[in-house]
Amino acid sequence: MEPSDIVLNMTFPDGITSKAGVNIRPFCREMLRELHKDCEIVVFTASHKDYMEPILNWIDPNNELIDYRMHRESCVRHYGMFLKDLRIIKNRDLS
Repeated sequence: MEPSDIVLNMTFPDGITSKAGVNIRPFCREMLRELHKDCEIVVFTASHKDYMEPILNWIDPNNELIDYRMHRESCVRHYGMFLKDLRIIKNRDLS
């Protein structure tokens, strides 16, 4: 396997720490910076917050690019799967 772009330390609620190799798409920050000029940026993942936060903190260390972060706790559980139901987002035109 090829090496990851970055390796981040992650600590989970049960106290277990782990290192995770993460690959970041080229020009990710630049793309977010351009989009943020005209759009509200929301990251919605079915991953745990403890996994998501270190990655997004690396991508956006000054909290300038990503307006909202939604994770597994924002998902709806359906037949053992975590679904990202956009109806939980209030006061937004989902079209």
